[in-house]
Amino acid sequence: MSQMRAEQMETTTEPGSSKRYKNFYSALQLASRSVSSKWTYEDFKECFPTYCDTFPEEAQKLRTQLSEKIFQLTKVSGFRHTSHFSQVMTSYKQRTDALLAENNTAEATDILHDVVLDAKESSSDLNRHDKWIRNLEPRIAVYARTIPVLEKECSRLREELLKLTEDNERLVTQLEQNETKKIELETLTIRRLDTLDEAS
Repeated sequence: MSQMRAEQMETTTEPGSSKRYKNFYSALQLASRSVSSKWTYEDFKECFPTYCDTFPEEAQKLRTQLSEKIFQLTKVSGFRHTSHFSQVMTSYKQRTDALLAENNTAEATDILHDVVLDAKESSSDLNRHDKWIRNLEPRIAVYARTIPVLEKECSRLREELLKLTEDNERLVTQLEQNETKKIELETLTIRRLDTLDEAS
C-alpha cells in the first residue's frame, strides 16, 4: 500500500485527528511557549512558513504583539517566576483551545487535509473520472453527470438543425427556379398556340 493511501486511511470522524492539524497545533504551542523571549522572526517563520511568506508584514507584527503580550503577562517584580509563568501558559493554552474550538479549526483543518490527500491521489491517477467531495448534495452529483451528456446532445441537435436549415434553403431555391421555368414554359406554350391560331 502506498504512503499516500496509508495517510488517507488515517482519517477518522473525531475532529483534530489528521496529521495536518496535529502538526499545526504542535507548532502553535511551541511558538506560544518561546515567542515571548528567545525566538526571532526567523524562528517564528519556521513554524508558520506559508503565512509568513504570504503576509510578511502582518506576520512580523503578530510575532511582535505576541511577544510583548506574553512578556507583560509573565513579568513579575522585574523577573519571571517559573510558577507564575506556568500558570500563565496554562491559561493561554486554555484560551487558545477555546478559540480554536469556537472557530471549528480542527474540523476545518481535517477537511483541508482530506482535500489535499484527494488532490494528490487525483494527480497521480489522471484517468480517474470520479471525485470525492465532502457534503456533496445528490442533485449536484446528478447535474455533474447529466449536464455533460445534455450539452453533447444539444451540440448534436444544433448541428442537425444547421444541416436541415441548409437543406431547406437549397430546396426553396430549387423550388423558385422550378417555378420560374414553369412560367417560362407556360408563356412559350401560349405564344405557340397563338401562332397556330393565326396560321389557321
